[in-house]
Amino acid sequence: LLPEAKVTDLLKEANELTAIFTSARRTSSRNQTSNIKPQKSQT
Repeated sequence: LLPEAKVTDLLKEANELTAIFTSARRTSSRNQTSNIKPQKSQT
């Protein structure tokens, strides 16, 4: 395996991407179950 010093940046980026994807999934789920009804277009 590689020394920790060489993979620290990759591990940090992987953790950041995991947080981004998790947040996006939660937001998407929340938006799908939202009680807000779409407004009809007035055109």
